[in-house]
Amino acid sequence: MSNTRILYLEAVKRDFISKFLLANPGWYLRSSDGRIDSKRRMHPDPPWIYVKHTPGMNCTFWHRVLFDIIHEKKKVPIPCQECWKVVFAPKNLAELMATYGLMKKLNRPSKLGTEGDRENSDKLYGAYFYNKSKEEGHKCFDTVTKEMAKGLTYEFNLLGVPIKERIEPDFMDRIIFKRGCTEFEQHVGPSDKWSWDEEQLETETLAADAFVQDVIIFKQSEHMIAHIMVSWISHACQWADFSYKKFTNGNSLYAKLKTYHNPDKELIEVPSITKKDKTPYDGDAGGIIEVAS
Repeated sequence: MSNTRILYLEAVKRDFISKFLLANPGWYLRSSDGRIDSKRRMHPDPPWIYVKHTPGMNCTFWHRVLFDIIHEKKKVPIPCQECWKVVFAPKNLAELMATYGLMKKLNRPSKLGTEGDRENSDKLYGAYFYNKSKEEGHKCFDTVTKEMAKGLTYEFNLLGVPIKERIEPDFMDRIIFKRGCTEFEQHVGPSDKWSWDEEQLETETLAADAFVQDVIIFKQSEHMIAHIMVSWISHACQWADFSYKKFTNGNSLYAKLKTYHNPDKELIEVPSITKKDKTPYDGDAGGIIEVAS
């Protein structure tokens, strides 16, 4: 009986069909070798532009399979414990565009995009530089912050349109150096407490053999980047980030409404109010005032 129990436990360790495949539509057993695979397709509506791919980073398998399903969000996958990120939070769409120019200049593994629809983040925009060790991450942080400190205006063409934007001087308040994905700390705890043991190593080794390990490289076409740009500008408008008008020739994305809630007042244009020396008062260079009818 003891041998039967041992066999059962060894089988349970390897039964990724029950643990994963049966509960995750879209995955299947590859006919050539019986390994678990999925139809690898790019998501049609990503929030991110991938400036440069990170070689060897199999985030879909490590995060979506190992962390979410196999470890039930209770253990941080071993490869993810060697992932270190420099994360910057642009304050608006214009600064996000400047960050895009900075990333293109530095040519490091990185991505950037919108985060306002993520339920576990308080940022509207995010930019990420990826590193494979703590030491590499420290060097990346120094490189990025020194570049930002130059106060440069980044100029580049995007879909044939010239972009010219800069990162605000208070950037140090919005850049951090962190370990792994945010979800890991939110579920497992502080990253300085992460660890792994031989049992976790065995589980991940068995899983790596059971699943196809082809790493997806995100090569985005021009029409995909165009779709992302439309999404970025639409989200900025939704979030009352009016820097989006820099990319709409100063126009609102949607027409203003005609209102009728205050019929006793009308709006009239008035000329500029000037001092005797004919220089405008601050904030009084002309505009609209309300006059009772």
